[in-house]
Amino acid sequence: MSEPSPGYLLKLDRGVSHRDSLDEAVKRWLKRERCSAALETDPQTGEHVLRVYVAEQPPIELSLLVGDCVHNMRAALDHIVYQLASNFIESLSDSQAKSVEFPIFSDADRFAQRGLTRLKYIAPAARSLIEEMQPYNGGDWEHLSLLHDLDRIDKHRQLNLSVAASEGFEFDCGKEGRPEMRVLNPPGGPIEGYADLVRFRCVPKVGSKGEMKPNASATFQVALSDGPPAWSVVDQLCEIDSLIRDKVIPPLVPFL
Repeated sequence: MSEPSPGYLLKLDRGVSHRDSLDEAVKRWLKRERCSAALETDPQTGEHVLRVYVAEQPPIELSLLVGDCVHNMRAALDHIVYQLASNFIESLSDSQAKSVEFPIFSDADRFAQRGLTRLKYIAPAARSLIEEMQPYNGGDWEHLSLLHDLDRIDKHRQLNLSVAASEGFEFDCGKEGRPEMRVLNPPGGPIEGYADLVRFRCVPKVGSKGEMKPNASATFQVALSDGPPAWSVVDQLCEIDSLIRDKVIPPLVPFL
């Protein structure tokens, strides 16, 4: 009979299950075409305007799924540290266990003051590895700070609201023209009601004699109202999961 998966992997897999449910719910909502785009012409300036409309925001159930996902992912990290402590201290007492946690800090001084105390019952080499994983070291580790914040907000304050946002847009002036543009709202920003994403004029190409035909389109996503604006919430959760699986767990496995 095969060995059961460790708790930290079960928690991580549970988080992925909630993320997959979220992904399906987002796709269903986007298919309802509650977001649309139209190319209009400003009669005063003559500019072409790509305007997007959001008839309604995503349902609150999506925010609940975000909370379920981030809580399980954050718990997976705490499970790892508890297992590290249990393997390093032969008889880990209840009082010792209560102080064990995977610390996540964006400030090195605060980590030294408060984070290290949460790792005092694990092997020094494992402690050094977790110190290298802190968000204040930059790079991909900053995703852990987002995970920690989302979990803390969901548990103690309010839901992490999911909102409609533009994912990207395309525009051109046909074969005979080239656009001169002004980007008004970069992709990723939340949209309430309607928003003008980009304005552009069509300028004839050198030697062109045909009619210029402006064209534009936009795609949509569901993002976090208080998260980094450039990503969909599903993509952010995928990045966090990959970070934990590929960069947090493997170097700590020898100490588990």
